[in-house]
Amino acid sequence: MPAPADGSPAAVYYRRNAGRWRGQLRIAAAPGAGPGGALRRVASALLNGLGLQLETTVDPAGLGASPPVVRHETKVRFGGVVVLETVEWFWLDDDGAGAEIRGHQRSPFLPGVRWAYAASRVWVDPAGDGATYQFTAAGVGWTQRARCDGEAVDLTIQTRGATAALRLERRRS
Repeated sequence: MPAPADGSPAAVYYRRNAGRWRGQLRIAAAPGAGPGGALRRVASALLNGLGLQLETTVDPAGLGASPPVVRHETKVRFGGVVVLETVEWFWLDDDGAGAEIRGHQRSPFLPGVRWAYAASRVWVDPAGDGATYQFTAAGVGWTQRARCDGEAVDLTIQTRGATAALRLERRRS
């Protein structure tokens, strides 16, 4: 498999976003009437009150490999305690415009249980300053949109029942 050009959108995007990032997750329930809508609104308010922190690391060191790959790790914390971890690898397409995502999620509270990604992809904007991700794990699908400027990444995560917004700031330590 030929490696994408070094200046491909995905290579530019992941090099620009290399490093450690941190932000607070804010969740908004999808509108809806009835018990389901009310339950989603209550759950969103409770989760926002918890102050969920997200920390993520992007490691583009594998971009020079064949095939090129980027490693991405994320931890979601509540009160300093990790409640969810993800490990992902982005295997870049031949043209460098996107990538297949392989990885899994797990919670330390459910030892031995991992949710593997199925049919997950990313498409990087031609200028390399944003991307759209499609994930599926444990039968649940979601879309994530990212916009970056080098010092901050704005994310929107959309599921059928809720939207989460997040601004990640680059960590210097």
